[in-house]
Amino acid sequence: MKIIRNNPHALTLILASLLLLPIAGNAANQPCSGKNGGIAYCDGAKFVCNDGTVSKSQRNCAAELGGASTPSATPAKQQIASELC
Repeated sequence: MKIIRNNPHALTLILASLLLLPIAGNAANQPCSGKNGGIAYCDGAKFVCNDGTVSKSQRNCAAELGGASTPSATPAKQQIASELC
């Protein structure tokens, strides 16, 4: 308690840290996160990433995304298609 009384910014720093903890926890452990570019679509229960790889996630894509199973035209796929033409 002496630290907080002697330094008025300590309480602000502690409260800000506590508010940011849930955000940091939600950022990790998502299928196709990081260099894979996010989820493109589902192939049954599997997540297909925007870079074309299949996620190793044990989660069920169809159950989480409501059965969405058709590929979407992502910006990465559109760029590749335009370069081929």
